[in-house]
Amino acid sequence: MERTADPQTQLITDEAILDYLIYVAIKALLSSSETIQSSEHSAYLPLQMVGSFLPMFRALHPNHNTPVETSFRLRLLQFACPRQSEYEDHGKGLSSRSSIEGPRQDLALQASLPSFLALSAVQNALQESTITELWMRLAAGYMAQAYAEQVLEYHNSRSDLLGNTFRWSFDHECVAEEGSDEWLINEMFDADANVINLWEKIKNEHIRAVSYPPPGDAFADGH
Repeated sequence: MERTADPQTQLITDEAILDYLIYVAIKALLSSSETIQSSEHSAYLPLQMVGSFLPMFRALHPNHNTPVETSFRLRLLQFACPRQSEYEDHGKGLSSRSSIEGPRQDLALQASLPSFLALSAVQNALQESTITELWMRLAAGYMAQAYAEQVLEYHNSRSDLLGNTFRWSFDHECVAEEGSDEWLINEMFDADANVINLWEKIKNEHIRAVSYPPPGDAFADGH
């Protein structure tokens, strides 16, 4: 008679494997960022292992909700990955695409901003905490860098660029599906008036820093 693993034991084992593979991949990404001139992309194999195991895990356990800590680490890995795609051909040497075709928008800070905010929202929910002034300044700085990169590196002159980059705030009329990234981000900004006002103040400081001429205070009201 063919012996099969106990389903609960199999689930626990598979969760541990997935969590470990994600950990190894994140560690490899951090290490590879310090040795970007290397001829081999050290993060390729760990990323491939996660990419191969994750679909199998979901197929074996279709009705299982992944633990929030593992989901957070997976989000962290996904956030760290985009800029690693500067490597072409599975990481065998640096791509010459940037020098030939110009900078890629999919690697821009602007493209990663929603993922950064969603990652922050998940962490905030895990800790059951409210966004702090330190985080606000980090997030506003990220937005300012993303805007400056669009203008200086990508020569983006769209009139709505500034407002779109700094649009993130609590929306009383948000209709996003519960659990979606947009919903999580909106929930993160749902705080008392003092926190909301501080966030708008810090955003406006950064808006003025990257704007010429500086916009009026009306921007804080979303106008």
